[in-house]
Amino acid sequence: MNSRMGLLAVLLVGGAISFAQAQPGGRGGFGGGFGGGFGAAGLLQDDKVKAELNLVPDQEKKIEALGESLREKAREAFRDFRDLSEEERNAKFREFRESSQKEYDAILLPQQRERLKQLMLQRSQQFTRSPGGINDDLAKELNITDAQKEALEKKAEEIRAEVQKKIAKIQEESRAEILSVLTAEQRSKLEKLLGAKFEFSQPQFGGGQGGQNRGPGGGRGGNAPLQRPADGD
Repeated sequence: MNSRMGLLAVLLVGGAISFAQAQPGGRGGFGGGFGGGFGAAGLLQDDKVKAELNLVPDQEKKIEALGESLREKAREAFRDFRDLSEEERNAKFREFRESSQKEYDAILLPQQRERLKQLMLQRSQQFTRSPGGINDDLAKELNITDAQKEALEKKAEEIRAEVQKKIAKIQEESRAEILSVLTAEQRSKLEKLLGAKFEFSQPQFGGGQGGQNRGPGGGRGGNAPLQRPADGD
């Protein structure tokens, strides 16, 4: 088994990422998430989660053993993964996830199962790109209508625009405060070096080119308010 398939098995069992978010159209819209995008196995490795669920030593041993067993099952189940269609992959992911969840549920008490489900949903909300953290699973539970989905997406766009404006204002205020350590002559020379202010296209959240345009008061991957002059200028 090559390293790529081994990694896939770990991701499947641990539930560290949501496969649905990697699919076309996943950004900014309502995604699948297969129960929230974060599986039981991943959360049950967290000591804080174990304490929250009040797991006893016997349960912890069974959960650890089940994790090892599921990793082997994943390697076998997804051996032909690359040869499957997207629809077949989705079905296989869902089948594996549901069967794995049942095995974990068999170890837990009813109140532990209920609390784990809540924690999985909370965790997925922190990482999902769906508006307000409402992915398909939650939308189904809440009986969210298509009209409400559209309204949620519209509201999310409005909020993103407002956030961009606030970030720009904070960056400008921060720049002014940082540059206050310069003399008036230095600030004047700096403005001449930069020239007339130009409004660049706004990058998407999480976009940008990893560290370019970084300088005093600037952000990572975005349009920093202060460009560093080229060497020798």
